[in-house]
Amino acid sequence: MKLSNSQISILKFALFRYQMGLTLDVDFASKYWSKADIAELKTYKQFSKFFSHNGKSNPIVSEKVSKAIAASKRFLFKDWVRFISVTGSVAAGNPRETDDIDMFIVVKDYRSWIYRLILKLKANDLRRYGDTNFQNTFCVNFICEERALLFEQQNIFTLHEMLRMIPIYNEDFYKEILGANQWIERFHIPAPRLNTEIKSTEGIIKKAFYRLTNFFAFASQLSYMLLSRHKADVSRLIHGYQKGDIRFYPKDFNQEKLNNVKLLYREFLPASATTATEATTTKSTASKATPR
Repeated sequence: MKLSNSQISILKFALFRYQMGLTLDVDFASKYWSKADIAELKTYKQFSKFFSHNGKSNPIVSEKVSKAIAASKRFLFKDWVRFISVTGSVAAGNPRETDDIDMFIVVKDYRSWIYRLILKLKANDLRRYGDTNFQNTFCVNFICEERALLFEQQNIFTLHEMLRMIPIYNEDFYKEILGANQWIERFHIPAPRLNTEIKSTEGIIKKAFYRLTNFFAFASQLSYMLLSRHKADVSRLIHGYQKGDIRFYPKDFNQEKLNNVKLLYREFLPASATTATEATTTKSTASKATPR
């Protein structure tokens, strides 16, 4: 069996879904890959089970997305928020009724920790540390500044999260996220070419104000986490502060998923396809991507 590189990429995505107990919807896949490639893959009996067509969607997804859309105005502050999407199990298509609703939010540069503090004070339906009943609460576990849109972990897990996210505010900004991550073309998905000459119009004093305020917001919240004995990953939070993002989802979760799907690679993909690197790319690869 001879598969093209594009077909191998499609199968890797389908296998990633399969190890979560899900199939890859053909209509969804056709937005990013060739319909001819997908149709050919479906003709192979050993691969056909990884795909679905016009299958029933999980009604819980629609319910939770509707709640997120209704609540989205509470996540806005001035003109800081650039993009909001639903992620996690809801976006993947396999939430349980008792699940919370994961959110990914993009804000202007040097606002992330200020924004998080305001959000904590403003919204009363956020998932809090130590909550045991978190059904339909909002878990803002990834806040990203515009300067950090080039994601460090450049693998099938990140690709899946990017493609399956459900925008609920400023959907047009989604192309900015894809355009900032030119590495997705390694998986045969076209990435928009963005105008990287656009500069911030904020003056020096305003930039300095937000940098300083963001630092104090970060220091105060980190101190609170430590004093409250939260299980804060200090090194991860510091790295995120420097880079321009806040990540609270389990850092080993993606590696666990990658390890599981690699076993499926070995079982179903041609031997030549299983040697492709799925780990985070090197700095040299990242440097070739569109700068932010």
